Amino acid sequence: MSQQTLVPRALGELEPKNDTQDIRGQRGLDIVVSVRTSALRLTGVLHDLIPGELVITLDRPLPDGTPVTIELRTAQLHGEVVYCGANANQYEAHILTSNNENAGLRHAPRFTVDLPARIFAADEPDAIDGRIVDISALGIGLEVPLPLHAGDVLAVESEMNVTFGVVRYCRPLPEGNFRAGAETYHVMPKERQEKKPPERRPWFKRLFTAVESL
Repeated sequence: MSQQTLVPRALGELEPKNDTQDIRGQRGLDIVVSVRTSALRLTGVLHDLIPGELVITLDRPLPDGTPVTIELRTAQLHGEVVYCGANANQYEAHILTSNNENAGLRHAPRFTVDLPARIFAADEPDAIDGRIVDISALGIGLEVPLPLHAGDVLAVESEMNVTFGVVRYCRPLPEGNFRAGAETYHVMPKERQEKKPPERRPWFKRLFTAVESL
């Protein structure tokens, strides 16, 4: 059983893992876990998703009950450590999240869309440019230029959100792309940059400036 090597990264440099299998036998995504009650920030690997819970491998333990924030690029998701135990030379943390309102859903309507997206797949070193082609409360459909592996964790970044999910299928399309379906578990809204309103000058200053330019 191979072991995962964690390499600390800056928040803006998060990339999917590649080349290695993690200790749960599943590829994962690099993630940042910050403790909300201190300045501690850890680099971990997101391995598994279930409704309302994330499973992350860390290089040091966190006490049960620790409030944490999961960060991927500009998106954040708040949660609490409910279990953290040793696994090989690392620690497996189970984090209960606060956005599990849809955990009990079984059927949901599907809506056809056409939205640009960046897909962070577990076995790709770089983000994949693709498109979201349908959305439901339980999953999303993707069109991508490369095949995705069923069972792998992935993150899909759109204009407004970053969505975590698990690939359920991937099949080739006639034009050469691939159609993938992912079951989604967690949606993290991205931080929006506030635009400053244009500076307003009194009307007499605007008039004075216009006269000076004549």
